[in-house]
Amino acid sequence: VRGARRLVPDGARSALSIARRCVQGLAAPPRVHAVITNLGAPAIEVARGAPTRTPIATGDVLWRGACTLVAGSTLPDLGLDPGSLAPAAVRGDRFQLRCGDAGWRELLRGAPAAFRGDQPSSGLHDFLCNHVQIQLVDEICVEAGGELLGRRRGFEIALGDPVILASLGGEPR
Repeated sequence: VRGARRLVPDGARSALSIARRCVQGLAAPPRVHAVITNLGAPAIEVARGAPTRTPIATGDVLWRGACTLVAGSTLPDLGLDPGSLAPAAVRGDRFQLRCGDAGWRELLRGAPAAFRGDQPSSGLHDFLCNHVQIQLVDEICVEAGGELLGRRRGFEIALGDPVILASLGGEPR
């Protein structure tokens, strides 16, 4: 900005420059590179909220490249709007895997659409899977169900066996 040298002392300009670079680094950290492989039954790509007819075979790569988001869910909605994760409710034998390389600004702009169940960004892709492997180029912190699992370079997401509730005593409920 012209005239800034006269208005802002040298030390303050340096501090502002460093602060600007730090904020940019925190707001837009370098993207992690990932390879996401289908290890289970044929996965199904979801486009515009509905499954496509093209199965993705066991061992095939679902995603390769820069990745800012990998999320899996069996919940059909987030409690904000019925159907916000509608593809997760399509098949009881699959979870929804969302992955992509949307930038942080794009993710923020698309958040309202995501909570409505719409595709929030063209940079995000959805799949219905039952077992995937995520391999990362760099070690990153991984969170599952709100619990920090530590730094990892790879992990798997898979559906477990169904939970069966049984009453072993007393009167039936």
